[in-house]
Amino acid sequence: DKTSLNYYYFDDILPMMRISTKSDYGLQALMALAKKDPEAFISLKKLSKEYKLPYRFLTQIMHTLKKADIVESREGISGGYRLARKPETISMGEVLSLFENDLGIMRCTTENAFCPQAEVCPSRPAWHRIQDTITQSLLKMNLNDLLRA
Repeated sequence: DKTSLNYYYFDDILPMMRISTKSDYGLQALMALAKKDPEAFISLKKLSKEYKLPYRFLTQIMHTLKKADIVESREGISGGYRLARKPETISMGEVLSLFENDLGIMRCTTENAFCPQAEVCPSRPAWHRIQDTITQSLLKMNLNDLLRA
């Protein structure tokens, strides 16, 4: 029903802002590593089992995080993953940007967006201010902040 606020809120405003399962699991895995001894390597199997994250999916996620120098790995019996940097230097925005194509709240706030009403839209500046606030919050919030939340 297009007269309902929920219709517009969920279908028109937020569809581009939904966070993927990859981002969610990536943040969960990083938070889990941040809770552990920073010198210890944690096996993927242990991480997967302890936090109920799908092993194969977690393997892909950790590969991406390793390429971004957010985690480091070691092979062997005492191998696994650990954070490559201090938790306070890893922002939520940095992690989300690895897994999300678009974090825009509206079509006009995304990169390379085209909107035929851009020049005349009275709400466009407000949407851009809101987008900037969200982006700055994501870049400011780090793993330690998430652990305290």
